Amino acid sequence: WVVLSHCWGNKREGITTSRNITEREQRLEVDKLPVLFQDAIYITRRLGYKFIWIDSLCILQDSEADWRTESLKMAQYYGGSILNISASAAPDASTGIFESGDLNRENKVPAIKLECHSKVNDIRGSIYVRHSKQPEPDPTNWEAPLIRRAWAFQESILSPRVVSYDENHLRWDCKKVRCTEEIPEWPRNEDLLMKTPERVKIYALPPITDGRCHFKHALELDLSLRRFAWTWWYHVLNEYLHRDITFPNDRLPAIAGVAKEFAKRTGCTYVCGLWKEDLLNGLRWTPVAARDSKNGIKGPPTWSWAS
Repeated sequence: WVVLSHCWGNKREGITTSRNITEREQRLEVDKLPVLFQDAIYITRRLGYKFIWIDSLCILQDSEADWRTESLKMAQYYGGSILNISASAAPDASTGIFESGDLNRENKVPAIKLECHSKVNDIRGSIYVRHSKQPEPDPTNWEAPLIRRAWAFQESILSPRVVSYDENHLRWDCKKVRCTEEIPEWPRNEDLLMKTPERVKIYALPPITDGRCHFKHALELDLSLRRFAWTWWYHVLNEYLHRDITFPNDRLPAIAGVAKEFAKRTGCTYVCGLWKEDLLNGLRWTPVAARDSKNGIKGPPTWSWAS
C-alpha cells in the first residue's frame, strides 16, 4: 500500500466521521474528495498500486478512542508501506499536489537560447540554459507547509521511500539515497532504521531479579554502536522539536512510532520521551520558551522535554 503525508490546514475537508463511515464503507466517491486526495489516488493508480492510506479518511475524526488506537499504529502504516506520497507544498487538502508542486519549478524560468556549431561533421543546433534556483547541498525547503508539521516528520522517517512534490521540483528519499531532478544522487548519512534489530542491539536485558534490572557489563557492549544510536536519536529529536504542532499534548504521540522502532533496534526502555539507559543525558534539555500551563489539562511530566 501507499501512504499520504499532507497538511490539514484550517480546512478539514473530506474527513471521515461517525456520521459518514457507514456510507464510505459501501462506496467512496473519489470525484467528491478534496483535490489533493484525488491527486494522491491518481498517482497511486498510475504507479500500479491498489491501496492508499490517508489519515483523515482512515481515522474517525470525531472519535478520540479511534484516534488513540490508530495513532499507535503509525509505525505499522508508514513503515510497512511501499511508498509515501508527500504533498510538501500544499497548505491544505483543497490545494492539489500537482498544482502546488508546480509553483516555482525551474522550467518556468525563462531559458536562454544558445546557438551551437561543431566543426566535426558540421553539426548545428541549439541548447537552452536557465538559472538554477536550487540551493545546495540540501534541497529541503524548510518553509514548505508540510516540512513544518511535526506529525509529518515521523511519517517521513518511518517510510521506506518518499516522493515529495515540492514547489520547485520532485524529490526522492529512501534509506540509501536522496535525489532531485537537478541533483541525481548523493548518499545519505547512516540511518539507524536501516539496521535490523539484530545488528543494533545495545543492551541485552536479563530477567529481573530482586526487583531490579541488571545490565550487561559495559565491556560487553559495542561502544561505537551505542554512541551512534544515541547521536542519531538526539539529532532526530532536535529536528523534530523545531516542527509545529497544533495540540501540545500530541508531542509524544507524534514521535511514538520512531521511538517504538528505536526501542526495537536497541532494546532500550522508553520513558515519556527519554530513555532509561541514557536518562542523565536525556534530562539535559533546555526550554526555549516559557511553559504554557493548561488549567485542568494533564500533560507530560515536567521532567520530560515534551512538557
